[in-house]
Amino acid sequence: MVPSAPCSAPSQQAGFPPQPPPHATAPKSAASVPAPNSQLPTDRSLDVVGIGNAIVDVLIQTEDRFLEDHGLSKGTMALIDETTAQALYATLGPGLETSGGSAANTLAGIAQLGGKAAFIGRVRDDQLGTIFAHDIRSVGARFDTPAAATGPSTARCLILVTPDAQRTMCTYLGASVGLDPGDLDLNLVPQAKVLYLEGYLWDSEAAKQAFLAAAAAMRASGGQVALSLSDAFCVDRHRDSFLELVDGHVDILFANEMEITSLYKADSFEDAAHQVRGRCQVAALTRSEQGSVVLSGDQTLLIEPFRLGPLVDTTGAGDLYAAGFLQGPGRDPARPPPPGLPSRPGRPTPRLTGWGLCRTAPSGAVRHRPPQGLKQGPLGQNPGPQGFRRPIQQQQPQALFRGDAMP
Repeated sequence: MVPSAPCSAPSQQAGFPPQPPPHATAPKSAASVPAPNSQLPTDRSLDVVGIGNAIVDVLIQTEDRFLEDHGLSKGTMALIDETTAQALYATLGPGLETSGGSAANTLAGIAQLGGKAAFIGRVRDDQLGTIFAHDIRSVGARFDTPAAATGPSTARCLILVTPDAQRTMCTYLGASVGLDPGDLDLNLVPQAKVLYLEGYLWDSEAAKQAFLAAAAAMRASGGQVALSLSDAFCVDRHRDSFLELVDGHVDILFANEMEITSLYKADSFEDAAHQVRGRCQVAALTRSEQGSVVLSGDQTLLIEPFRLGPLVDTTGAGDLYAAGFLQGPGRDPARPPPPGLPSRPGRPTPRLTGWGLCRTAPSGAVRHRPPQGLKQGPLGQNPGPQGFRRPIQQQQPQALFRGDAMP
């Protein structure tokens, strides 16, 4: 189990210099957010409440040539408009529609691990909005944000999975960018031990203000704030703001190797890890097949990856890593884990392949292409009562890497 407080007894590892003194200057854009809280509150009805983009994903198997032909950078996320989304979708093969979004993935993962989770995000009152609300509630997460009656349609993300299991995302943010402070239930936020925020929110000024308002409410209530940097290109767009937030206004930071090196314009992962150390209480940095590194004060914890078999799809791996990380310390140690999950690190776990949140499968299930011969309709209007979506089942969450991040 990976703690969200200083790690117990990990040894200092070579290559990671001692903690530098944290900056004392409060960030201008986060000036309204009080200083971090050092203790995780225990008297809360929710483990985690998250705010993020409510998105329906369309997962499609494709080839590297398609990415090259459309100028897409493998492994990253590009923002597109609705017209471009429809044009790309029309040129691709059959897909699987399933609810997603970075923070929503994490919150659903927490719920499936037995945690009490709530999600705040905006959808439109359309077919995809209905799908999203159904999916996230069906896995046990609370979702009460009213659907918008006007404006852009529900957000969707084309996730292009190449043979090497890398995922490249083309995202139309749609209704999700309309999230603003008026959508927040500020009575809900203080009910959680941790507020989880995704960096993608910074792409919308209104969502950014909702982000800051929620963080201020959580700080004032004595809770903790966790931030995911989301994407290296997102970091490039908002580097100065993220540096200010990380430097004294975030308790727990999640980032992958590309994101953390981008944040500090570092030449190496070790350099970036040195720079982030001490900026927040805990930095959990994932490194794909190399596992992850957790930094807390002058301590370093190296977590080896737990390999579940052939890699099929990395979509949502980081989101579910965050779910296990956040839920671990929130779970009552006297309460057994959900059926099928190991009760302690090192026990065997069923082989699963992961896409992210709201996507569970029976033990041993392997992700396949949708059945051949099904006619592909317009986005969000595939034939049949569920199109190509797989039914949501109340079983264990999928993950690509486990290690100590799973309870």
